Amino acid sequence: MKKTAFARFALLLAVSMLFTFAASAGVLGDFDGNDNVTSDDAVYLLRYTLFPEYYPVTVFADFDHNDNITSDDAVYLLRYTLFPDYYPLIGEDDTYSKGLVYQVNDDGETCTIIGIGTFYGEELNIPPEIDGYKVTDIGDKAFYCCSSLTNITIPDSVKSIGESTFENCSSLKSITIPDNVTSIGDRAFYYCLNLIDVIIPDSVTDIGICVFSYCFNLTSVSIPDCVTSIGYGAFEYCKSFTSFIIPADVISIGDYAFYHCDGLTNVFIPNSVTSIGVSAFRDCTGLTEVFIPNSVTSIGKLAFYNCSALTDLTISDGVKSIDDSAFAYCRKLTNIIIPNGMTDIGNSMFYYCDSLVSITIPDSIISLGSGIFYNCSSLAEIYYAGTKEQWSELKRYKSLNKETGDYVVHCTDGDISK
Repeated sequence: MKKTAFARFALLLAVSMLFTFAASAGVLGDFDGNDNVTSDDAVYLLRYTLFPEYYPVTVFADFDHNDNITSDDAVYLLRYTLFPDYYPLIGEDDTYSKGLVYQVNDDGETCTIIGIGTFYGEELNIPPEIDGYKVTDIGDKAFYCCSSLTNITIPDSVKSIGESTFENCSSLKSITIPDNVTSIGDRAFYYCLNLIDVIIPDSVTDIGICVFSYCFNLTSVSIPDCVTSIGYGAFEYCKSFTSFIIPADVISIGDYAFYHCDGLTNVFIPNSVTSIGVSAFRDCTGLTEVFIPNSVTSIGKLAFYNCSALTDLTISDGVKSIDDSAFAYCRKLTNIIIPNGMTDIGNSMFYYCDSLVSITIPDSIISLGSGIFYNCSSLAEIYYAGTKEQWSELKRYKSLNKETGDYVVHCTDGDISK
């Protein structure tokens, strides 16, 4: 009886050694040594997870790449035998991700990645070449809604990232953008909720529409000085920003560019910017200080609406137009100086600025918009650079004094009570 048991054990050990030898020298996933991957190999791998001392595995078997061999790997291997196009086997020595879908470009030598294809995993490493074609572009929506991706590496060969390429990659934490990339498409990283930081290379000149919108956890973006425009909604709802330095060559800050960045406490606007768009900093409720340089000529509607913590605002004399409600609900502002050269104060300009105590108005102003001081209940002093007669001739609306404090207008030739 003992001899029979020993013989069985010896036979089992010999078969196991044979399997081990075959697996070490054969095809990835082939544990029975027949140069073919079948369900038998999945069964062998499952047995290993239960009885590793009797079913040894000495070659790569971590098919789900979680640094641990479990029954999940056996299930993955079984799925591969049934659906090889959807569950590719990727070995430990494969540096680049496999199974991506590409399209050959018109030059016949390069290609564009257009989809995730059969790639399976969390870390995507795009190869510089596929089937002999150099990878130069990542197409529109190529990885749209790939919610399992956590890290992405793009090769130096890539020159452009398309529209919505990584949109809604909600688990994405980091991405390396190479120096050769010259364009990043609109919404490229839209709703990448867990993206923390991004370095944009010097080769990029524009930040497009909604590129980083709703990247709630984005704390820093390094933007090169060569960037000349920040597009519509580029950073809206980037709630984790605390400070932002706009590069020295930026000319325009687009509509809604920093809308609802409510963690932003300070922003540096360089002397290259000429326009600040509609709602550009609207609802930046943490913003405390803003200096608008002399280069800026126009400030859009609602540009700083509801910047409720703003206490220090400087508007340089280069500004010629400020649109309606630009500073409405800036409830901590106490003093405002309207720049020389402006001709109109737009409707509801300081609506509900209930801490506003004083405002200085140049004699170039010819029109006071509707509701500009509505509910400015603390308003006490208006310093006007013209005469009492000029003040009385200003175009104004009946709502000018609605819900305001009992202010006094100080003119060059005397005072006028409310």
